[in-house]
Amino acid sequence: MKAETEIMPILDEIPNYSAERNDKGPCLMTEVVDTVETFTSLRDEWDTLAQSSSATIYQTHEWLWLWWKHYGNQTNQKLQIVLFRSEETLIGIAPMFVENDSIIGIRFSSKLKMLGSGTAYSGSFGLFFDDGPSDYLDILALPGTEAEVSRALVDYLKHNSRLFNEIEFVNAADGSIVRQHIAPQLEAGGFSCRVTRADVCPELAVPSSLDKYLQNVSSSVRRRLNQAQRASGEGFYTILNVQTHEDYRKALDDIIELHQQRWNRLGYPGLFADRRFRAFQKDVVNAFYHRGWLWCKTANVNGSCVAGRLAFNFNSTLYDYLSGFDDTVAAAKRRPGLALLITMIQDAITGNFQKIDFLRGDEQYKFELTSDAKYNWNISVMHSPTINPLHQLLRRTVRGMQFGRFLLAREFRLLVVQSRRHSFPKFFAEYIRFRMPRLNRKVGSLIGKNPDVERENREQAGEFQKVNRSQHN
Repeated sequence: MKAETEIMPILDEIPNYSAERNDKGPCLMTEVVDTVETFTSLRDEWDTLAQSSSATIYQTHEWLWLWWKHYGNQTNQKLQIVLFRSEETLIGIAPMFVENDSIIGIRFSSKLKMLGSGTAYSGSFGLFFDDGPSDYLDILALPGTEAEVSRALVDYLKHNSRLFNEIEFVNAADGSIVRQHIAPQLEAGGFSCRVTRADVCPELAVPSSLDKYLQNVSSSVRRRLNQAQRASGEGFYTILNVQTHEDYRKALDDIIELHQQRWNRLGYPGLFADRRFRAFQKDVVNAFYHRGWLWCKTANVNGSCVAGRLAFNFNSTLYDYLSGFDDTVAAAKRRPGLALLITMIQDAITGNFQKIDFLRGDEQYKFELTSDAKYNWNISVMHSPTINPLHQLLRRTVRGMQFGRFLLAREFRLLVVQSRRHSFPKFFAEYIRFRMPRLNRKVGSLIGKNPDVERENREQAGEFQKVNRSQHN
């Protein structure tokens, strides 16, 4: 038993502090944060660095701290946030944690992961199948120090490789430090890297004027946007700007309700069926409100919300994050969801924003509004000396078991949705009817009758594969 328990080191062996000199640049002090208390105390320094760099909203202290509160901090996880200082100045942060995998009490793998990553293989099997609720994850670095911070981090990982046998980077954007610097340097340093393309992320460079923007979209899209604008002006619904703390809480509740009702009607549980996700989002809205990082508007008919859209505002970018709408009311024919999108573009123009980011997902409406897009990448890094057949076998076995549990949990949630809409035994028949089209497409793909099966499967199962937040009518 002693030999097996030594397969991977225990989490308590992670060092609290080290100082290392980079022979290719000036001396950087490397500090490892492994307690929530120290993590909490870094907020001001952390966000100052984030706002000074090209960081996204998902790299802020608030987002990652709340992610750790709701999705991390498990018994098999330990913070491993690596700070880089030049003299007393914080110039870089690698927000990571270590996660141990074990089977029948035997630890066989320790992964180094980014805060904000997916949690499916940690046992949550929630709505985020793989990549988690954070659209972009990266290392933070003061502008001009990206290469220096990257070298220091790679040196740290090399010198402490005994603490892990795998590194998982998810949702690293095209121009991220992880993609451009960390992965190539790790591979050059003897690590094995597997890079796979993940989701497409459409984005819109904010135009100089709304008229100019409308001239550049297709005639059909322009017609629908103009119709939505006129509907608002003619009183079919009223667009309200959410401003106060209480208004934001009310708007989030409305968006949650609209989102859940629509997805439940379609037969899916909806993102907010996961209570943890609901609590996480409410904490995010509360924290971001106090930081001035929110944008939200709702469309209302006779005092009732029929559509709502929530975005994050950070570093000259609007992140179009959550939406909900009621497609059963008469006003839905007047496209209140599109009216909210056009007001977002208007506000981005008047607010001197540089970009509207529509985030992960290839939904059709995003590519109707913009032709620009980038991709996210998932990068798995293995330290070659630690790879051996036993570890690989155990890893594949556990991953297979976890995937099987995920599939069962997914089908159970779908069955629960039908049970709430129909009485026994009708709900079971409705569940079969609901799932049969996808089964038929699967069978069709096996015999070569449906060339579009992969896309159709992604669209139907997309709620379990990615965060499909932004919907419109």
